[in-house]
Amino acid sequence: MPELKCPRCGGVLVLEKHGGKSILRCNDCRGIWIDSSTLSQIVEKRKLDFPDGKVNESTIEKGEIRCPVCGKMMQRVNYSYSTGIIIDRCTDGHGVWLDAGELKKIVKVMSEWDKKTYNVLKNIDIEDYEDETMDVLSGISKGLATGALLRFLMRFIR
Repeated sequence: MPELKCPRCGGVLVLEKHGGKSILRCNDCRGIWIDSSTLSQIVEKRKLDFPDGKVNESTIEKGEIRCPVCGKMMQRVNYSYSTGIIIDRCTDGHGVWLDAGELKKIVKVMSEWDKKTYNVLKNIDIEDYEDETMDVLSGISKGLATGALLRFLMRFIR
């Protein structure tokens, strides 16, 4: 495999293996080049199996970058649509670039999201929810039956 350069600072990307997962890390800016499936596995487990480097973020220029594999401009996306964590992904699917600390932020945000979802769900009284749903459904069916009866009667009035 040819040596890949860091899309952020131009440093060499070095292969690291942690917990059966392979990543490429830049030793200069501490960013990570990772494939989408590995990122999904890490986020799904909600556990960071390797150290995510700290760096003085003010020293990193956060502009657009090119994929280290194909050289095309990478797409900047908000991870999971609303986290506020902007990551860079190759539009041809070669991988995802995470600046130093971003993977740790993603895992933390998703873990907090789980806790908030759990707290909301545990406070919902499922019996009240079922009763409200049945009321809505019976109202709809009554409305449908009334409408069907009126259409039927209108045939004979004309």
